[in-house]
Amino acid sequence: MSRFTALAAAALLAGGCCTPRQFFQASVVSMTRMNMASYKRGDTANGKYCTGDDPVGVGDDAEIGLMDQAILKAQKKAKADGLADAVFFRECDCVSVKGTAITASGGGGGGGKGKKRKKKKHALLLPEESEVRDLSDVLEDAEDD
Repeated sequence: MSRFTALAAAALLAGGCCTPRQFFQASVVSMTRMNMASYKRGDTANGKYCTGDDPVGVGDDAEIGLMDQAILKAQKKAKADGLADAVFFRECDCVSVKGTAITASGGGGGGGKGKKRKKKKHALLLPEESEVRDLSDVLEDAEDD
């Protein structure tokens, strides 16, 4: 085996299948606020969550997805109410998010301190319909069938 072939094989084994790949982006995300209509931008924030990591959780809801855990980790690390210009990456069994930390501005509809999330919501992406629906609606539809 030539020296070049050996180096190429080693490089592929070292990081070939675990290269971070962008798979989603959103203008604003938050795991703690329902409405982020007005906010103040802060510094860059990022979070990473891998399968098997201890869940961060939101109150009693510790069974949330990889993206949710990554968002929440980024929010907690940055002491933010959410992230703006969030970009999500998949790397092996991990999801990471990078964005700008944001804090809710006071005022009507701005997601002030009284606007904390009250009810658990679980979103389900249905590729065949290309829409996001509340999981409880999907389960009700399944029960009706």
